[in-house]
Amino acid sequence: MQTARLWLAPLFLLLYHTPLYAETDVAPMPAETSRLGWLEQARLEGLNDTLEAKIDSGADHSALHAEHIDYFQSDGQIWVRFTTVQQTTLRKPLLRESRIKQKNAASQRRPVVRLRLCLNGQWREVEVNLVNRSQFKQPLLIGRSALLRGELIDVQQTHLTQPNCSQQNQEN
Repeated sequence: MQTARLWLAPLFLLLYHTPLYAETDVAPMPAETSRLGWLEQARLEGLNDTLEAKIDSGADHSALHAEHIDYFQSDGQIWVRFTTVQQTTLRKPLLRESRIKQKNAASQRRPVVRLRLCLNGQWREVEVNLVNRSQFKQPLLIGRSALLRGELIDVQQTHLTQPNCSQQNQEN
Protein backbone atom coordinates (compact mmCIF):
# COMPACT_ATOMS: atom_id res chain seq x y z
CA MET A 1 0.00 0.00 0.00
CA GLN A 2 2.83 2.33 0.92
CA THR A 3 4.53 1.61 -2.42
CA ALA A 4 1.34 2.44 -4.33
CA ARG A 5 1.11 5.87 -2.67
CA LEU A 6 4.72 6.64 -3.49
CA TRP A 7 4.12 5.70 -7.11
CA LEU A 8 0.89 7.70 -7.40
CA ALA A 9 2.29 10.94 -5.94
CA PRO A 10 4.54 11.77 -8.94
CA LEU A 11 1.70 10.84 -11.31
CA PHE A 12 -0.65 13.32 -9.61
CA LEU A 13 2.03 16.02 -9.73
CA LEU A 14 2.55 15.40 -13.43
CA LEU A 15 -1.19 15.61 -14.15
CA TYR A 16 -1.57 18.69 -11.97
CA HIS A 17 1.09 20.63 -13.91
CA THR A 18 0.05 19.52 -17.39
CA PRO A 19 -2.05 22.16 -19.22
CA LEU A 20 -5.53 21.04 -20.25
CA TYR A 21 -5.29 22.80 -23.61
CA ALA A 22 -2.64 23.16 -26.25
CA GLU A 23 -1.26 26.67 -26.40
CA THR A 24 -1.05 26.43 -30.19
CA ASP A 25 -4.87 26.59 -30.26
CA VAL A 26 -4.71 30.27 -29.29
CA ALA A 27 -4.49 32.58 -32.29
CA PRO A 28 -1.43 34.80 -32.20
CA MET A 29 -1.94 38.54 -31.79
CA PRO A 30 -1.58 40.46 -35.04
CA ALA A 31 1.60 42.49 -35.49
CA GLU A 32 -0.38 45.73 -35.53
CA THR A 33 -3.11 46.48 -33.05
CA SER A 34 -5.20 49.58 -32.55
CA ARG A 35 -7.30 50.65 -29.60
CA LEU A 36 -10.90 51.76 -29.79
CA GLY A 37 -12.77 53.40 -26.97
CA TRP A 38 -16.13 51.99 -25.94
CA LEU A 39 -17.62 55.07 -27.65
CA GLU A 40 -16.32 56.19 -31.04
CA GLN A 41 -17.34 58.50 -33.86
CA ALA A 42 -18.26 56.66 -37.06
CA ARG A 43 -19.34 57.74 -40.53
CA LEU A 44 -21.93 55.95 -42.62
CA GLU A 45 -21.82 56.24 -46.37
CA GLY A 46 -24.78 58.39 -47.39
CA LEU A 47 -24.79 60.52 -44.24
CA ASN A 48 -23.31 64.01 -44.16
CA ASP A 49 -22.09 63.92 -40.59
CA THR A 50 -20.58 61.49 -38.12
CA LEU A 51 -22.58 59.68 -35.48
CA GLU A 52 -21.66 58.32 -32.09
CA ALA A 53 -21.34 54.56 -31.91
CA LYS A 54 -21.12 52.22 -28.96
CA ILE A 55 -18.51 49.52 -29.50
CA ASP A 56 -19.93 46.42 -27.84
CA SER A 57 -17.87 43.24 -27.71
CA GLY A 58 -20.83 41.53 -26.04
CA ALA A 59 -22.93 41.89 -29.20
CA ASP A 60 -22.30 39.63 -32.17
CA HIS A 61 -23.86 41.98 -34.71
CA SER A 62 -24.33 45.68 -35.28
CA ALA A 63 -27.57 47.67 -35.09
CA LEU A 64 -28.56 51.07 -36.50
CA HIS A 65 -31.38 53.34 -35.39
CA ALA A 66 -34.12 53.22 -38.03
CA GLU A 67 -37.71 54.42 -38.21
CA HIS A 68 -40.40 54.15 -40.88
CA ILE A 69 -38.99 50.84 -42.13
CA ASP A 70 -40.68 49.94 -45.39
CA TYR A 71 -40.12 46.92 -47.65
CA PHE A 72 -40.43 47.32 -51.41
CA GLN A 73 -39.46 45.42 -54.52
CA SER A 74 -37.13 46.63 -57.25
CA ASP A 75 -35.82 44.55 -60.18
CA GLY A 76 -37.11 41.36 -58.57
CA GLN A 77 -35.24 41.99 -55.31
CA ILE A 78 -36.62 43.01 -51.90
CA TRP A 79 -35.28 46.34 -50.63
CA VAL A 80 -35.69 48.27 -47.39
CA ARG A 81 -36.35 52.00 -47.12
CA PHE A 82 -35.81 53.56 -43.70
CA THR A 83 -35.21 56.86 -42.00
CA THR A 84 -32.20 57.10 -39.75
CA VAL A 85 -30.27 59.85 -37.95
CA GLN A 86 -30.42 63.38 -39.36
CA GLN A 87 -33.79 62.41 -40.86
CA THR A 88 -31.91 60.79 -43.75
CA THR A 89 -33.79 58.22 -45.81
CA LEU A 90 -31.71 55.33 -47.09
CA ARG A 91 -32.60 52.50 -49.46
CA LYS A 92 -30.69 49.23 -49.26
CA PRO A 93 -31.21 45.66 -50.51
CA LEU A 94 -32.54 43.33 -47.82
CA LEU A 95 -29.95 40.68 -46.97
CA ARG A 96 -32.18 38.72 -44.62
CA GLU A 97 -34.29 39.07 -41.52
CA SER A 98 -32.73 38.11 -38.22
CA ARG A 99 -34.46 37.00 -35.08
CA ILE A 100 -33.11 38.84 -32.05
CA LYS A 101 -33.62 37.28 -28.65
CA GLN A 102 -34.34 39.83 -25.95
CA LYS A 103 -34.20 39.53 -22.20
CA ASN A 104 -37.66 39.36 -20.62
CA ALA A 105 -39.40 39.83 -23.98
CA ALA A 106 -40.42 37.91 -27.06
CA SER A 107 -37.90 37.58 -29.87
CA GLN A 108 -38.02 40.28 -32.52
CA ARG A 109 -37.53 40.02 -36.29
CA ARG A 110 -35.35 42.75 -37.78
CA PRO A 111 -34.29 43.52 -41.34
CA VAL A 112 -30.56 43.23 -42.02
CA VAL A 113 -28.81 45.40 -44.61
CA ARG A 114 -25.18 45.95 -45.58
CA LEU A 115 -23.76 49.44 -45.05
CA ARG A 116 -20.36 51.00 -45.64
CA LEU A 117 -18.99 52.30 -42.37
CA CYS A 118 -15.89 54.38 -41.68
CA LEU A 119 -14.41 53.55 -38.28
CA ASN A 120 -10.84 54.00 -37.10
CA GLY A 121 -9.83 55.49 -40.46
CA GLN A 122 -10.97 52.47 -42.50
CA TRP A 123 -14.04 51.80 -44.64
CA ARG A 124 -15.63 48.42 -44.02
CA GLU A 125 -18.74 46.58 -45.16
CA VAL A 126 -20.92 45.94 -42.14
CA GLU A 127 -24.14 44.01 -41.79
CA VAL A 128 -26.50 45.89 -39.49
CA ASN A 129 -29.96 45.11 -38.24
CA LEU A 130 -32.42 47.99 -38.32
CA VAL A 131 -34.28 48.83 -35.12
CA ASN A 132 -35.68 51.84 -33.34
CA ARG A 133 -32.86 52.83 -30.96
CA SER A 134 -34.38 56.15 -29.88
CA GLN A 135 -34.30 54.99 -26.24
CA PHE A 136 -30.49 54.69 -26.44
CA LYS A 137 -27.95 57.51 -26.44
CA GLN A 138 -25.98 56.08 -29.37
CA PRO A 139 -27.82 55.49 -32.66
CA LEU A 140 -25.26 52.91 -33.79
CA LEU A 141 -24.13 49.80 -31.96
CA ILE A 142 -21.06 48.12 -33.43
CA GLY A 143 -20.74 44.43 -32.60
CA ARG A 144 -17.80 42.04 -32.81
CA SER A 145 -18.46 40.99 -36.39
CA ALA A 146 -17.74 44.56 -37.60
CA LEU A 147 -14.37 44.82 -35.87
CA LEU A 148 -11.14 44.10 -37.69
CA ARG A 149 -8.50 41.71 -36.42
CA GLY A 150 -6.24 43.57 -34.02
CA GLU A 151 -8.79 46.19 -32.94
CA LEU A 152 -8.92 46.16 -29.16
CA ILE A 153 -11.58 47.88 -27.05
CA ASP A 154 -10.40 49.98 -24.13
CA VAL A 155 -13.50 50.05 -21.93
CA GLN A 156 -12.15 52.91 -19.82
CA GLN A 157 -11.64 55.27 -22.78
CA THR A 158 -13.83 57.00 -25.35
CA HIS A 159 -13.17 58.61 -28.73
CA LEU A 160 -9.64 57.29 -29.30
CA THR A 161 -9.96 57.30 -33.10
CA GLN A 162 -11.32 59.50 -35.87
CA PRO A 163 -13.56 58.39 -38.75
CA ASN A 164 -11.29 60.03 -41.33
CA CYS A 165 -11.56 57.83 -44.39
CA SER A 166 -10.36 59.07 -47.74
CA GLN A 167 -12.46 58.84 -50.89
CA GLN A 168 -9.79 56.60 -52.42
CA ASN A 169 -10.01 54.30 -49.41
CA GLN A 170 -13.80 54.35 -49.81
CA GLU A 171 -13.63 52.56 -53.14
CA ASN A 172 -11.82 49.55 -51.63
